[in-house]
Amino acid sequence: MKLINNLRKNHSIVFCVLFAFVYMVLFNLVGLAVAFLKLDSMMSQSLVELICIGFAVFIMYKLKMKNFLKEKGTGFFKGLFTGMFLLCLSLYVFAIGLIMSVFSDKIGITEIFNILIMSVSVGLCEEFVFRGIVVNILKEKYGDSKKEIYITVFTAGIIFGLIHLTNILAGASFQGTIVQVICVMALGSYLAAVYVRCRNIWSMAFLHGLNDFAAFLVAGASTMQSVTGSISSYGLIKLITIPIYLIPTFILLRESKITKIIGNQDK
Repeated sequence: MKLINNLRKNHSIVFCVLFAFVYMVLFNLVGLAVAFLKLDSMMSQSLVELICIGFAVFIMYKLKMKNFLKEKGTGFFKGLFTGMFLLCLSLYVFAIGLIMSVFSDKIGITEIFNILIMSVSVGLCEEFVFRGIVVNILKEKYGDSKKEIYITVFTAGIIFGLIHLTNILAGASFQGTIVQVICVMALGSYLAAVYVRCRNIWSMAFLHGLNDFAAFLVAGASTMQSVTGSISSYGLIKLITIPIYLIPTFILLRESKITKIIGNQDK
């Protein structure tokens, strides 16, 4: 454990990359084990995510980082307000998905429930790991100045994107995965910016879960493809989401808000 703590303290980026890699290896190994249960793809991924949540909580306790679970920051609802862009975007996509599901014969109540469970578990797991653990470790290393906050936010976003390369191993196409990785880097940077502003992990889990639920609902109502099938269908047009996420990221990190970010980190 001493070696791990030294690596965390002295080589934070290396530690975060290795931690993310271990998380994804575990994710895929658990996925292979769960596959023997012969559940549908949505329920299988939900079970995998729930097991990985347990892993994330275990790591929190080992690294003595569980305090962020109790951290109120600006509060849950103000956290949602900080992430208003993603909240509104997700609600818009959700409304489209809801309308599509009413007129679709490819999705029913059972499928919607499965999507909901998967989205909640994904939101919790990935926020615990990538905002709760990774962002906080990077923040400990780089500090609270404007430049250092930018380094923390965009490094966390890059790491969040890179771990999605493992979707190639799950059967997704190379092009679709690369497009996803690049887009997720932008999304990860945005989520990290929201987190350093609001300092409330539960707001983040809600926003992340709602975003996934809306996206999976639309995908389910239109094609009911597996997760890897959906990723494989990603074309270059999806890269338009990069500025869609990066513009609000820079707005969140504008000069007038840096002092508030630093103040929230001290609470």
